[in-house]
Amino acid sequence: MKVVVFIIISLALIIGFGIVTTALINSSAEELTTYINNLEKHIAEEKWQESRQNIGEISKLWSKTKKNWLLFLDHQEIDNIDLTYARLNKYIEAQDLPSALAEVAALKLLVKHIPDISALTLRNIF
Repeated sequence: MKVVVFIIISLALIIGFGIVTTALINSSAEELTTYINNLEKHIAEEKWQESRQNIGEISKLWSKTKKNWLLFLDHQEIDNIDLTYARLNKYIEAQDLPSALAEVAALKLLVKHIPDISALTLRNIF
């Protein structure tokens, strides 16, 4: 009987941890996406000064978020976001509208993809 109780408690803890982790990743991805959408709007309007301010805000938020995500996610996904962010930052500095819009779209896609791959679903388990 003790073994069954131990297994049930362990399973509940694992599922609970998965739910909490998924909720934290979802909320931070949504927050990043909000900042990225604002950045995309400023880039499209060619407001480069505001874009530089936005990219600075995203950098601060990403630094904090990255520390948490590194505990739970594949580091390759984090590296992809870092690489895209670095290219986007340079395109904004160069005021290269088409390239900056392409990179901001890629960054948004990568950030939105994170909650999907980290969700506790049967597809991700098997």
